Amino acid sequence: MTPDNKSRQLSVLRNLDAQGFDELVVVIFNEHYHVEDAYSIPHSVATEYASYRSHVNGHILHARGALLSDSRVQDISAAVRAVAIAHAN
Repeated sequence: MTPDNKSRQLSVLRNLDAQGFDELVVVIFNEHYHVEDAYSIPHSVATEYASYRSHVNGHILHARGALLSDSRVQDISAAVRAVAIAHAN
């Protein structure tokens, strides 16, 4: 995210129905590539909130609102920041 672009739309998820992952880890960076937020989203939850878009041949998911409020989504921001800081030194 940047001051000029607040979008939280993730990259297209292709073949979502194939269940190629158990957890989707979403990391949102700021304009300085520091971790703003990070979430672990179960596949079943990603499937519930994602919308299929034929023009990109995949599902679109936004990291905001009801998705992030869902009790099955884990906020892992502190843990990801700690790892990033440990590896920066």
